[in-house]
Amino acid sequence: MTARTWLITGVSSGFGRELTEQLLQRGDRVVGTVRDTGKVADLAGQYPDTFRAEVLDVTSPRRCA
Repeated sequence: MTARTWLITGVSSGFGRELTEQLLQRGDRVVGTVRDTGKVADLAGQYPDTFRAEVLDVTSPRRCA
């Protein structure tokens, strides 16, 4: 099967985190949004070529631009 690329919001916990882990384990690529990249440092270290975390804090207008 061909690897897919996913954009997932909120990958640091809950459903987003679980989905991200499962997708990475099967070989897909994930770009995920977080407020704090430190919460997904383990995923970034384990999947450096297939996981990318981007900061998106919708409670901060200047971070949404």
